[in-house]
Amino acid sequence: PLRGAAAQQPRTVSVAPGETYRWTIPMTAPADPGLYHTQWAVSHNGAIFGPPAAMYIDVSVVAPPVLQAWTLASTTPDLTLWDVDILPENHAKIAGGWCCSPWVSSIFDWDGVQWQPVAHTGEYQLLTLDMVSATEGWFAGQFGELLHYNNGASERVNVTSRDIQELDMLSAQEGWAATSNGSRNFTDGLNEILHFTNGAWQVHSTVTSPGFGALQMVSASDGWLGAADGKIYRYQNGNW
Repeated sequence: PLRGAAAQQPRTVSVAPGETYRWTIPMTAPADPGLYHTQWAVSHNGAIFGPPAAMYIDVSVVAPPVLQAWTLASTTPDLTLWDVDILPENHAKIAGGWCCSPWVSSIFDWDGVQWQPVAHTGEYQLLTLDMVSATEGWFAGQFGELLHYNNGASERVNVTSRDIQELDMLSAQEGWAATSNGSRNFTDGLNEILHFTNGAWQVHSTVTSPGFGALQMVSASDGWLGAADGKIYRYQNGNW
């Protein structure tokens, strides 16, 4: 063991993962008082035993986790893929498209082996999606494109003409969406927060903002929105 001033200096040693190393700390007082704790004792049935000759500390060295590399799974030329949702049983949905001549609306399904295109009724580029189950969910995008996908079929819903940038579904019965001025040059400086409840989408709030880029609901009564002008909105007590 090191003593005196040397004991106070940090030391660097080489260690190997999977090995256990033991440090020995003497309990008896050396010539230099104060380096070791000499007041340790053990009491048993009223009898006091002095400190042991040494205390041992075992330290196990654990190997750092091996980082897994990203590998290219597939390509979809001439498409931009904007959002993905991982589903149970090794399935997933991914959505995107292309602007602008022609407009392309794209949805792909991961079946555990490969990505397969999904037939749907969309016309414009999809910017966001949120599945509420393996078979039901919502897709949204440019020019107010809003699709309800259920058991392999999709239905278009009209609620706004602005780009729908973000979706967050709390359940099959409730969800939120937020718009952004992207494809159309609206001059009113407004954007909309949409609410799905009682089986229908409607405009819940209109906000002076160039649009929204982030939406996350904590619960049915609490949520957050991030706007393109740096503003942050919170949903509480029924209002944003």
